[in-house]
Amino acid sequence: SDETLFSFSDWVVKQLESFDYTDVAEQYHDLEKYMAPEMRAKFVVEKKTKIEKYKKLAVVQYITFSKPNQIYQKTSSNGDSYYEVTYNGTIQRYSNDDKLKPITETVTVKFTTSSLENTNRKWFFNILDIQRQYSDANESEEKISSQNILNNKGITNEK
Repeated sequence: SDETLFSFSDWVVKQLESFDYTDVAEQYHDLEKYMAPEMRAKFVVEKKTKIEKYKKLAVVQYITFSKPNQIYQKTSSNGDSYYEVTYNGTIQRYSNDDKLKPITETVTVKFTTSSLENTNRKWFFNILDIQRQYSDANESEEKISSQNILNNKGITNEK
């Protein structure tokens, strides 16, 4: 059901983006259990140095996001079916108890599902890819505001 798919993808984004430096390694390890082998290998390499940095800087962060309206079912080039869902969120970050500037992020999760018979879990999820794109909303908003002020001044000058 869509509810099950959203529950899983919500969990993935929260595991990835909301953490405390004291348990980020264990949290990421839990997330790795649901990754396809190629994705897991890439994730482990990328996250190893980041986890060390998070611990050294005492990073705590959490994401807030609006729930996506839709999960898309797509077909890969080799004909395999998968799901894709995109989240837009804001990450609040702290380092050594100092609040850092929030950042906005778009996270796209691609995964497959399969039914498991005769097990204690009804579904098996397999993350194929996680794509992340950061943007600095505050700077963008400041630029937009500055541009609007300049445009308004231009209009005022023309009158």
